Amino acid sequence: MSTLARRDTRPEIALRSELHRRGLRYRVQVTVPGNRRSSTDEELHAAGWDVVRVWEHELPEHAGDLVEDAYRQRVPSRSPTDPGGGHPQG
Repeated sequence: MSTLARRDTRPEIALRSELHRRGLRYRVQVTVPGNRRSSTDEELHAAGWDVVRVWEHELPEHAGDLVEDAYRQRVPSRSPTDPGGGHPQG
């Protein structure tokens, strides 16, 4: 049982709520190994992912800052009158 991927843990729900409060939404589309090997980061970067490491003991506000900063660097901001609604197109 310990090898099964866990989801919707308290820290994950707290971070999701914090990001939701900020107007950011996300879905988990892949299972990411729960280890800290540098090769994991390299593999994710090679696949086009940005890696943001958040530990379960971090405050949701701080974790939200990390995720939002990474998102804002990747996605240019749009004006409120933009019909794209501030969401990336594609």
